[in-house]
Amino acid sequence: MMNQIDMGIAMCHFEEAAKANGITGQFVHRNPGIETRWEYIISWKENQ
Repeated sequence: MMNQIDMGIAMCHFEEAAKANGITGQFVHRNPGIETRWEYIISWKENQ
C-alpha cells in the first residue's frame, strides 16, 4: 500500500515531468465526489 512519502515522491515526479514538457498547473484539493474504494488525496489542474 502506498504511504504519504510515496505519494509525495510521485507528485513531485509528476510535476517535474509536466514542467519539463511545458505544462503548467497546480495541485488542488477538490474532491470529485465519485464513489470509489480508493481514498481521495489530491487533484492536479492544468493552467489554461
